[in-house]
Amino acid sequence: MRLVHGEQELIVAPAVGGSIAAWRWRGRDILRPAPAGADDALQMGCFPMLPFTGRIRDGRFRWDGIDVALPPNLSGSPHAIHGQGWQRAWAVADSGEDHATLTLAAGGDEWPWIYAAEQRLVLGEDRLDISLSVRNRDARVMPLGFGLHPWFVRHPDTRLQAAHSGWWESDGEILPTRFMGEPGFDLSTRLNDGALLDHVFAGHDGRAVLSGGGLRVAMHAAHGWLVIYAPVDESFLCVEPVSHPATALNQPGMPGIIALPPGGEAVTTLSMRVSAMGD
Repeated sequence: MRLVHGEQELIVAPAVGGSIAAWRWRGRDILRPAPAGADDALQMGCFPMLPFTGRIRDGRFRWDGIDVALPPNLSGSPHAIHGQGWQRAWAVADSGEDHATLTLAAGGDEWPWIYAAEQRLVLGEDRLDISLSVRNRDARVMPLGFGLHPWFVRHPDTRLQAAHSGWWESDGEILPTRFMGEPGFDLSTRLNDGALLDHVFAGHDGRAVLSGGGLRVAMHAAHGWLVIYAPVDESFLCVEPVSHPATALNQPGMPGIIALPPGGEAVTTLSMRVSAMGD
C-alpha cells in the first residue's frame, strides 16, 4: 500500500505485522527500507508492539491470579518479545491518498485476554503521525503495554538528543539488571564510541531529535520510556518510544503496565517531522 503527501511517500505492509516498509522524504529514506519481498517485520522500517513491548523473562508472568506462559517468538531466545501484533497480519479498515487505518483482532490464545487494536497512519506537511490504540474486549482486566519500533537510517554523523533520568544496564540476554541514574549520559557520544547501545531509558519527556546525513527528524511521543538499539557497524538505529520498560511484567509493581478494564481503551501516539538540517 502506497501513501503520498507532498514530498513524502509511505509504503505500508499490513500483512507483515502492520508494518511500514518505507518512509521517504524528497526521495530520501528516513526509515530503513525493507528489501523487496520481505515478509518479516524485523526487516521493515517500523512495526507496532502490543500488548507488551520488550522481553518477558522466559515468557512467564502472573497477573490477577492468572499464570501466563507465552511461547518464545524470536529465534535463539527463550523469552517472549514485543507482543503479538508484529507477527500478525493486520486488516485495512480505511485508506486514502495520504492516510490508512489498520486493525487487528487478537488474544484469547496464549495471551489469555481478547483485544482489538487499531493503527492509524497519516502523512501531513513534512510529517508522519501514528496513533496506536488497544481496546480490551475481554471480561477481565487486561495488562497492557505498547509502543512503536522504528528503524532509522544511520549516517556517519548521526546524533541523537533525548532527555532522560537514567538507564537500565542489560545482561547478555538483553534483560535489564540494574538502574543507572545518569541523566547526563550523552546519547550521541555513546552512538559513536564503537560500543553496542541497547538500553531502556527512564524519565523521557517524549521528545527526541535525530540528525545526520543533512536531515533532521523531530519525534514527539506520548510515553516516558525510550529504548535505544544501535548495534556497532550497522547502517540503522532504533529509537523506540514505549509505555513501559523491558521485563515490566516480571518486576515488582509492573512499572508502566496499564490495567485496562473490560471495554476500556488506551491510546499512544508518535509524530515525526522531517526537515533539512539548517532549515
